[in-house]
Formats: sequence, structure tokens, C-alpha cells
Amino acid sequence: MTDVTNLVPQGEEDRKLSSSLRVHQPRRSWTESASVKALLNLPYRVSAYDDDKQIAECSPGERNTAIARGLLFLLYVVLLAIVLTFIGHNLLRSSPSLAITLLAILLAIYIGLIDHYAFIRAAVFPDGMRQLLHGGFGVNVPLGSDSVSRACKSIRVFLMGLLALVLANFIGLFLNDQAIGVLETKQHYVQNASAAQKAMKDEDGKHARALKEYDQALAVMNTLSPEVDRLLKQTNRKASDATTSKLAANESRLTQARAALDEKRRVLETLDASRASNVEMAIQASPDFVPRDDSLVTRIKLLFSLIHSDWWTAVPTLMIDGFIFGCDAAIVVLKHIAVPSTYSMAEARRHLRAMVQQARLAEADAAADGEPAPPEAPTPSPQPAPARRGPGRPRKNGFDHTAGAVQ
Repeated sequence: MTDVTNLVPQGEEDRKLSSSLRVHQPRRSWTESASVKALLNLPYRVSAYDDDKQIAECSPGERNTAIARGLLFLLYVVLLAIVLTFIGHNLLRSSPSLAITLLAILLAIYIGLIDHYAFIRAAVFPDGMRQLLHGGFGVNVPLGSDSVSRACKSIRVFLMGLLALVLANFIGLFLNDQAIGVLETKQHYVQNASAAQKAMKDEDGKHARALKEYDQALAVMNTLSPEVDRLLKQTNRKASDATTSKLAANESRLTQARAALDEKRRVLETLDASRASNVEMAIQASPDFVPRDDSLVTRIKLLFSLIHSDWWTAVPTLMIDGFIFGCDAAIVVLKHIAVPSTYSMAEARRHLRAMVQQARLAEADAAADGEPAPPEAPTPSPQPAPARRGPGRPRKNGFDHTAGAVQ
């Protein structure tokens, strides 16, 4: 009798056995991936909260405060990148450029890293130390709160004000570009007054001649058009060879007159459209030509002259710049607002323990290397007690009468 089990392939049996014994592992959530965790922890890292165990010891309010600080700082870097991109494009008077945008982003990240180190990361230990002192700790370790740190923060505040002034200039130039262009043209013509007057006079002469020719062509057409209409009506009433030939001749002349009128109109329109360029070319061809000055300094001078003549011109600029500067100043001020931080105090305690531990290890290493121990203070040697005088009368002239006789 044939065994049925021999009819099933051995590989099929192994595959069924392995599938039946396979342990189904639960799917990992998308929040458990390393990249998503790093992204979710980014606000903590920006707020200098690096130790997950110490973060877990903080209250929910402090953790939310750290997240808010981190997000505010990231948005500040984005705002700074936008501002620097705007300044770069207007400084170089360039069309949208990827290179300028990338340089602006890199500069914003650089300034953000400086702010992150000076205002956030380097302030963790001093903040924790101050809070420990307020709590009753008796040893002050003033690391990170010296004059160098204050000077760095003062320089950053100065750069913030300087950036606001630069931004105000470029916003003013951007909003008043057309008015500044008119002032540039006016200044350019004033500097080349004689050449400009001669060029304009020549253009006026050309325009007058073209207008005269146009009027003549229009007069011819106005004369021929009624004649053609009259001959056409006469031909319709009573056709004759003379009338027909005369009508054909006048229609031909009218067609030519219309073509000449269209040509004179195009010449006149061309002269009107090219007047400014023709004047500019004539000015540049003059021997005493002064080039057009459209440099940044000249444009800023024209902007200030425009504001001096009409101070309402500066109102939109001040409003936009005040808003952006206010956002920057608010971020800097928020960095100095001290709130009780369990994480800062824990970091301060950890650094204090590390300093004491490293100091003791250094002493142990010095003793193990055979270095001479620091000299101890000399102890004074004991002095002998003075001899007691025997009973009786005191000695007279240094001789003790109570002493026994010499044996």
C-alpha cells in the first residue's frame, strides 16, 4: 500500500511548517522611525534640551515651553532667510536667482547658529546656576555670565539694528522705484543739459516735418474721397465711358493717398515711440557726455531727497520695516525671558558633579604618577615645661637657700 505522505514534496512540507510556526510581529508605527523621531525632537534640540531622560523629568508645561521656543527660533531663521534674499536681489538689482537665494539661506543659518549658541545653548548653565542660587544653593559658579558673553549679546543686538536700517533702505528703494527712476532721468538730463536740448530740438524738428507730411496726405485723401463718392453716384445714375474712366482714376489715386497716409502715420508713431531712445543716443554721442549714475549710493540719496520733499513716502517703508524689526526684536527679547527650568537646573547639577569628579580624578592621577604632594604647613615642636620652684623663701640673687647641701 502506498504511503500518502510520500506524494507531498519535501519542500512544500517545510514551507507549510515554517509558515505555521512563524510569529507575526506587529507593524511599527510611522512615528517610531528614526527620521520622524529626529524631526519631532528638533524643537527640543533647538531649545538645547538634549537629554531625553532629563526631558522626561520635566513637567508638561516646561516641555511645551521648550517646543514653543524651538519653533519660534526655526521660524525666525526662515524669516531671516526671506529678508536676506530680498536684500540680496535688490542689492545686486537682479532678477530671481537661485544662487542669491542659496547664499541668503546659508547666511541666515549662520546667524541662526550664532544666536542658538550665544542666547540658548550657552545660557543653559548660567540660568540653571541662578535658579539653584535662588533655591538656596550656597556656591556660585559664574561660568558663561562674564563680560565676554555680554559683549557678544551686545554685538548681536547692534547687528539687529543695523540689519533693520539696511532693510529699511531697500524696502524704500523697492516701493519708490518708479519715482527714483524719474529723478535719475531728470538728474541725467540736467548733467547733459546742452546735449539734451540739442537732441530734443532735433527730435521736435523731425516730428514737425512728419506731422506736416501727414497733414498733407490727409488733405489729399479728404479731397479725393468726396470726388470718388460723387462719381460713384453719377455712375450709378447714368453710366458713361468718361465717368467710368474718371472714377477708376480717382479710386486709384484715393488708394494711393490712403497708403501714403498710413505710411505717414507709422512714421509719426515711430518717432513718438523712439523719441527717448533717440535723445539718449544723441546725448551719448556728444563730446561732453556725462554717464548715467544709477549706483546704490545715488539711489539712496534720491530716496532721501524724495522723503525730504514728501515725508508720506516713508510711511509704508517704516511700517513694513517696523513689523519685521519687531519680529526680530521680539525673538531676541524672548530669549532673555527667564522661566523656571527643571532641565537647566539638572544640567547645572550635572556639570557641577562632572567638575568635582574630574578634579578628584586629576588629583588621583597626579598621586599615581608620583608627583610630589603639595608641602604641608610645618607643625610647631612642643616646648619643655619650666621647672617648678621648691617650697620656702624665694631665691636671693639667684641662689636658692632651700636647696639641700651638696653631698
